[in-house]
Amino acid sequence: MQFLSVTASSGVSGLATMSNYFFTTAVCTLVVMTLAYLWYTIGSVRLSQRLAVERARSRSSAQKAGKASKASKAGASSDDGGGVTTIVKSDVVLHEQADGEKPIALNRNLINIGRIGTTVGWFTVFMLFMSQLFRTIVEQHAPWSNLYEFSLSFTTALLLGSVCLPFIGCDAWHCHLPRHCL
Repeated sequence: MQFLSVTASSGVSGLATMSNYFFTTAVCTLVVMTLAYLWYTIGSVRLSQRLAVERARSRSSAQKAGKASKASKAGASSDDGGGVTTIVKSDVVLHEQADGEKPIALNRNLINIGRIGTTVGWFTVFMLFMSQLFRTIVEQHAPWSNLYEFSLSFTTALLLGSVCLPFIGCDAWHCHLPRHCL
């Protein structure tokens, strides 16, 4: 039973069927890769917001402590109780940007999610390439002679480019792909 109606066709066998299966697998892994990178992006935004809140709290408590020390020097004593941060500093990794921008705050879980997304991305590129290769063998012409084949070839090329950007250094485009996920 075929998963997608695009790949469903009657009377195909052999390499054509394998091409359809590779395409179906590629679409499924593309969805998984997109969800992993979305999780990575949302997680890094939430972590940076939490860090900003903690920095603001620590600054305000430092200002209160500075005022309290001035007051204690004048003879008055005050007890604010101090502040305990909720984020463990050793869990946060600041990923330095090569172009001098503000470092991206990540934690070990986000790094692992980015690596999973990159791995699934490479698997997706492989599946799309195999689908194109088998389709080329079956059709016996270049895989861009009609709109469907061109769209598959173009998608494969775009996806290959996007997973290769961290390798070639994407700083020229100011992108924030997870370079550490390699």
